[in-house]
Order: sequence, then structure tokens, then C-alpha cells
Amino acid sequence: DEEIFSIEKYNEKKPSLLGEEKFFTGQIRTNTFSNTNELTIQGIEDVNPEELVKELEAKA
Repeated sequence: DEEIFSIEKYNEKKPSLLGEEKFFTGQIRTNTFSNTNELTIQGIEDVNPEELVKELEAKA
């Protein structure tokens, strides 16, 4: 589990993630103790921007 918090692992993966489009699904809640929003991610999907534009144009 220490791998999750490893800055070295993060720096290795970071260049391949920058600029990618993703759909994140999950829940947002407000932590009343610290008055901050917390995001719990339950799913991640790749996004094809061209397909998304076509889909949205078809609905318009």
C-alpha cells in the first residue's frame, strides 16, 4: 500500500496521464469537520472527445 503514496511512482506515471480525458464517477460529500469537499471515485472511463462531440450534436 505504500506504493500508492510513493512520489517516485507518481512521477513515473505522471507524464503518461497529463492531457488525457477521463470520465470519473463517484460521490462528492462535504466534510463538516474540515469544511472541505471530498470526492470518492468509483469508476474511471476513457473519453473519446470526437465521439462525445458527435453524440452531443446528435442530441441538439
